[in-house]
Amino acid sequence: YSQMENLQMRDNELAKEFVYDKDQVKLTVNGRTLNPQEMSANPVMTLYPERCFCVCLSGKKDDPELFERFDSDTCIEVDVLHLVELLKAVFMPFEGVDVIHREVIYYTPVMASPAPDLISALFYKRDIYEIENEYRIVVTIPAHRKFFKGPDGVNVTIFSDDPNDMRHIFVNGGIPESNLSYVVSVCSK
Repeated sequence: YSQMENLQMRDNELAKEFVYDKDQVKLTVNGRTLNPQEMSANPVMTLYPERCFCVCLSGKKDDPELFERFDSDTCIEVDVLHLVELLKAVFMPFEGVDVIHREVIYYTPVMASPAPDLISALFYKRDIYEIENEYRIVVTIPAHRKFFKGPDGVNVTIFSDDPNDMRHIFVNGGIPESNLSYVVSVCSK
């Protein structure tokens, strides 16, 4: 998301930065609790979640504000649970690949609550995105897996370290009915 053309959608999902209010949290290093008055700034913790693929949805349906924000003219309503089941079936043959889903948690610039674990961090976004009311489906890929074998037997690289190489997964059910089975409605602005 960090390279998307629309600046309103840019977000660095590969590094989640959490800033903590030094007066609200207790920070202990090597058995010594740090005095907040001795800290020059609020402590920052950066989590680097595993790479994954995300389907980002909004619970706001055909909200005019989102049409504007995303510079779009169409809203596709989906049956989220049906889409999740379809994705689970698609990725079942791939050892270690998992499909997880939940609502996104929005956090403030300075926090007092504990940091999320690495999986939960996939569902955390800064509060400036709260207008999106996001629900996220995440396909996690084990770190050791570098390739998927394509239908023609050729290995396909899953992730790239080249920042200009944007990777996507396209899921094709083979028959149009399966590709549309999770679509509830389509509306235009």
